[in-house]
Amino acid sequence: MRQFFALSLAAVALGATAQVAEVPWTVREERTPIHADPDRTSPQRGELLQGEAVSGEIVRNPETDEEWLAFASSGETWHVTTNDLIRVHPVNLAEGDLPIGEEIVTRWWALRPDYEPSDLVGIPPAWCSDADREHRLRLESMESLVAMFQAARRDGVEIRVTSAYRSFESQRRNFRNAVRRLGPGERQVARPGHSEHQLGTTVDLVDPEGRHVLELSFGTTPQWRWLNEHAASFGWRQSYTEANTAETGYDPEPWHFRHFGQPATAEAVSSASPEIASD
Repeated sequence: MRQFFALSLAAVALGATAQVAEVPWTVREERTPIHADPDRTSPQRGELLQGEAVSGEIVRNPETDEEWLAFASSGETWHVTTNDLIRVHPVNLAEGDLPIGEEIVTRWWALRPDYEPSDLVGIPPAWCSDADREHRLRLESMESLVAMFQAARRDGVEIRVTSAYRSFESQRRNFRNAVRRLGPGERQVARPGHSEHQLGTTVDLVDPEGRHVLELSFGTTPQWRWLNEHAASFGWRQSYTEANTAETGYDPEPWHFRHFGQPATAEAVSSASPEIASD
C-alpha cells in the first residue's frame, strides 16, 4: 500500500491566528479534476470550477513530489492538485501597494492575482545583464538596489540583475512551461501568485559575465560573498536558504534576493512551517 505524506501547515506568519490558518484555497484555473487519491492516475470524481473554495490538508505524493489538497465531502476524502489552486494570505488583501517587507509569499501563501504595485520603475540598464530588456522594481527597492550595487563596485565587485518584477500572468506562463518540461511535481518555478517576483521588490542576480545564471554555483562567487556580508545593511537578504527551506517550501537559491525595507526591518517573514509525517 502506498503511503502519502501530510504537510501540517502551522500558522506562524505575521499576525497569525486560527482564522488565518483556516483560510480556504480557491481554484485558480478554469477547472480542476477531483481525484480519489493524490495521484493523477487515480479515478476522477468530478471537478471544481474556477473561484470555488475548498479547505483541507496538504498531502504530498512521494513518487511524483506533487502536492495535493485532501478534503472531505459526503463522508469521503477527495483530492485536487495544488497546482491549480491559490490561497491568498489576509495580509496581502489590503488595498493599494503593500508595505515593503510585510508581504507574505511562500509556497503555501499567495498574493492576489491582480496585485501590481503602482510605483514600479525601470532599473537603470547599466545594472542589468541584458540592457535591451526592461527590468522593473518598486521605486524604494530600485533606489536601494542601485545604492547597494554602487557600494559593491567601490569594493571591486560588479553585480547585475537578470530578473526583477514579474506579473501574475507571466509567472503563470513560466509555471506551465516548467510543468510541461519537468512534470507536475516540479519545484524550480513558483506557482502563479506564490512568486516573490510579483512583489516588485525581488531580483535574481548574476555576475557581469553571466556565468552563473540561476545556478547554485552563484553561491561560490565574489558577488554572493559580498552580498552575504553586506546586503542586509541595505535592507536586502537572500530569500531561500538551507536554513529556511521548511518555512518557505523552496530549495536554496543563492541568486534570489528580496528587499525588506530599511535594515532594521530586514527580517524574513515566515508564514508556514510544514512538518512532514507519514500517515
